[in-house]
Amino acid sequence: PTIKGTFTVQGKGSYFTVPDHEEWICKYYTQFYGDYLIHSVVYDKNNKLVDGRLGMRLSKGCIRVSLENAKYIYYNVPRSSTVYID
Repeated sequence: PTIKGTFTVQGKGSYFTVPDHEEWICKYYTQFYGDYLIHSVVYDKNNKLVDGRLGMRLSKGCIRVSLENAKYIYYNVPRSSTVYID
């Protein structure tokens, strides 16, 4: 499950490879605590959507959002910003 509380944005990246599925990527991640991230839905390395489901427990505790929302957070929420997860 996703951890809850108040955290600080620690890191960001344009994409990461999904563990156990090296051919899949998630885009525009924002790290808020350890390995917990806000990131896009899942794509393959050719930018084809693999899994666009939202609102389900699918990302090992991360928060999965649409590509547009992940990109918005990536570009508009700076490092050291406070985020509240509930």
